[in-house]
Amino acid sequence: MRAFSTDGTFTREAAASVSHPKGVWTHVAAVHDTAAKKVHLFVNGKREASADAGTPWSAEETWRSAG
Repeated sequence: MRAFSTDGTFTREAAASVSHPKGVWTHVAAVHDTAAKKVHLFVNGKREASADAGTPWSAEETWRSAG
């Protein structure tokens, strides 16, 4: 998992400490903790890695959808 800075450049990376078997369902989740400025990677409910997230990106305009 990668966390990017507000200008879109690469900042930090977090990866599971062990590989997981192929052909087996695996639940993967990422959590962004805004207060702690961290991102956490969970595999099958266990926290596998964490990384500094820095300042969250913020849009300056309202999101619009065409269509």
